[in-house]
Amino acid sequence: MHLKKNKKPMIPASSEGPRGNPHAEDAETTLRSLEVDPERGLTDEEAAHRRERYGPNRLREGKTRSTWQILLEQFKSTVIIVLVIAGAVAVIFQHGPEAMAISAVLLINAAIGFFTEWKARRSMKALQQMAEARTRVLRNGQMREVADEALVPGDIVVLEGGDLAPADIRLVEAHHLRVDESPLTGESVPVEKQVAPEAPLAERLNLLYKGTTLTDGSARGVVIGTGMNTELGRISEMAERAEGEETPLQKRLDRLGRHLAWIALTIAATIAGVGLATGLEPRQMIETAIALGVAAIPEGLPIVATIALARGMWLLARRNALINRLPAVETLGATRVIFTDKTGTLTENQMTMRRILTPAAEHTLNEAEGSIDGDEPDAAAAADPLLRRLFEAVVLCNNAALAPPDSPSEEEQGDPTETALLRAGRLLGLDRGELRKHHEEVREEPFSSEVMMMATYHRSDGGLRVNVKGAPLRVLEACDRIGGGGDSETPMSEAKRREWLDEQERLAGEGLRVLAVADKIVSSAEEEPYQGLRLLGLVGLLDPPRREVRAAIEQCQAAGVRVVMVTGDQPATAAAIARATGIVEEKAPRVHHGRELKDPGEMNENEREDIFRTPIFARVSPAQKLHLVKLFQERGQVVAMTGDGVNDAPALKKADIGVAMGGLTSLPLPLLPLQILYLNVITDVFPALALGMGQGEPGIMHRPPRPKGESVLARRHWIAIGGWSTLIAAGVLGALAAAWYGLGLEREQAITVSFLTLAFGKLWFTFNLRRPETTLLRNDVVRNPWIWGSIGLCTALLLAAVYLPFLSTLLQTVPPDTSGWGIILGVSLMPMLVGQALRIVQAYRLGRQEGAAKGVKSSNARLG
Repeated sequence: MHLKKNKKPMIPASSEGPRGNPHAEDAETTLRSLEVDPERGLTDEEAAHRRERYGPNRLREGKTRSTWQILLEQFKSTVIIVLVIAGAVAVIFQHGPEAMAISAVLLINAAIGFFTEWKARRSMKALQQMAEARTRVLRNGQMREVADEALVPGDIVVLEGGDLAPADIRLVEAHHLRVDESPLTGESVPVEKQVAPEAPLAERLNLLYKGTTLTDGSARGVVIGTGMNTELGRISEMAERAEGEETPLQKRLDRLGRHLAWIALTIAATIAGVGLATGLEPRQMIETAIALGVAAIPEGLPIVATIALARGMWLLARRNALINRLPAVETLGATRVIFTDKTGTLTENQMTMRRILTPAAEHTLNEAEGSIDGDEPDAAAAADPLLRRLFEAVVLCNNAALAPPDSPSEEEQGDPTETALLRAGRLLGLDRGELRKHHEEVREEPFSSEVMMMATYHRSDGGLRVNVKGAPLRVLEACDRIGGGGDSETPMSEAKRREWLDEQERLAGEGLRVLAVADKIVSSAEEEPYQGLRLLGLVGLLDPPRREVRAAIEQCQAAGVRVVMVTGDQPATAAAIARATGIVEEKAPRVHHGRELKDPGEMNENEREDIFRTPIFARVSPAQKLHLVKLFQERGQVVAMTGDGVNDAPALKKADIGVAMGGLTSLPLPLLPLQILYLNVITDVFPALALGMGQGEPGIMHRPPRPKGESVLARRHWIAIGGWSTLIAAGVLGALAAAWYGLGLEREQAITVSFLTLAFGKLWFTFNLRRPETTLLRNDVVRNPWIWGSIGLCTALLLAAVYLPFLSTLLQTVPPDTSGWGIILGVSLMPMLVGQALRIVQAYRLGRQEGAAKGVKSSNARLG
């Protein structure tokens, strides 16, 4: 192919990426529009120019909530704001018990909400972590490897099985190419790709999409979209734009908070007005009014609600459901419609063999129970001689691999359909590795999208046996006889071929992926593989429903909650799973195909009603999932969305409640036993000794003696200890959660962050032990040189605990990175900052009291 070459490429003026419809054009047209020679690729100069225009090939990081945002959100509700104001007023007017109670409620409520809302946002993290590989690209006529981020539209790339597509690519060449597109489309079976022009997203067989995986074959193509201008980027952008809905509970609590605020203000104003009108002392009446207003606020409401929701969230997490925000738990009670993805949500996301049809009989395989027709597999094989031969054929005609039978690992490599065939073979004791030792492979004819079959040649009993599997229509066309018991065979007539095709259609109608299996004996490996075959039978495979799903759906329906399937998979497969899970009961349910879905703004009322009555939506795109959620919400429905793929991210965010299916890792213990002992010696002993070495305050003799019977720790001391302990503990747990969930650190790294947060928090707390009447920089703590020496010594010992190899090994600590130190310093300083703020308030109150006392003394002197 020879294309016109220009010294400077013609790049569109917009930075949005190349225009047009590459999927609907032939490859030569796309190459010409991108001004690239497929034999030489771009020059370095052209690539640099295009990268400057289009930007790096990476997804824009979404606006995720930071640690501080999640913490601040715990104080956003109206009820909490009212409590904060009430607590501040209680402190100012010296209502100690009320202030401590409100403060404790606020801290506990914030701590529970903060810890519980930390979770992994799997879909968005997956979007942001797909750009660290390298890709083979043709530049200046030479093949080289470049970072995925360096790819630009027009680059010619070469990919092989196992590679991750680094960008959106228009295929120029494809050899036996199959691609796993389930993260984008939800389809559980790899898609066979080709070069010819095509159309809808899930059926554009000439395009590779960023983030999808090549399971088989090889490809050569031209990059047509990078970064946010890929299909994956558009999904990411939709997820960013999707506006989250306030939950019903949030709306009701905010409404209650406003009512409580008005009630408190009304009570305070009424009492103050009545008291002042009757001539009572103004300050006393104002304090009384404020006290009654504070008492009108139900301090226990937020913490009771938070604990109840947190318990619900933890119970859901134990069932592997990750809830996006704490109030969303309550929304489950108001949900009227649940949109559920199919692959990985309703199903196991693992292909399994379910049906085997031989010339002698039809069999049902249950992989979970390890049975065929409800009996031992060997018994079924004994009753049907062709069953074992069929299993041998699909195990040998296979390129996948399983972990050894005696290995604890369950790792699988290769096409999901082929791994399912290998697992089925093991039910009859057929392991691919062992079989190949006895039946050496001498030739393989790879699967081809042109012939839709695969063949392998193996030595067997002095000859060569050819094993074939593939599309039923193609295999049946290549068969001239049908296998029977032993070596018996019957001719394949056109009537028989039609009967087998009818059986294939019946199995496909049940949502099964059907393969035909055949074999023959040849004398030479040079003989044509796809002629004169003997039919062994058909196998049907399915990604099976999860066991617990049907009962869950029946419970939802009994409670008046409608369940709707929204999937990118094929209509027949979607309908079969819907029947199996109880979403529908009829044999031919209404299935709405993605190509039939219009934009909501273009629908008339009848079309909207048809949407509301449809139980299954198949071959839908991420944008269509989002539109469906909006349509139902506009009708006043509370909508829940469940899913586990990147393609579900926009709809998950827009729904009233988005439930991402996955696993929740429990929080580790914040400190290890040896770390506790180490801190007990260092941060307790040295600062305490330093305080004991201090000279005391200059005005200490102006204070009266302690009462003889007073306890070492009076009631006020116990209250202070409880309050400070709660604050420091909340900070330590918050730091642990931020490191574990927020930064995704390993267990030892996260525990090190909480260990150092507690250690430095206790050191900084020393500065809170000054008298209220002193200032921040002029007090006996700051002037005590022993304090500074103890803090320096403790800091050195803490750094040694992390950075000295023998000590860090003993204490199981790991040096924090920059982000870890940011959490440590930020959180450990919080108790000191709170303490200094309290000292300022106390100093202000003391100043007012002393001023009032001096005024009284002056008045008495004048009267005297």
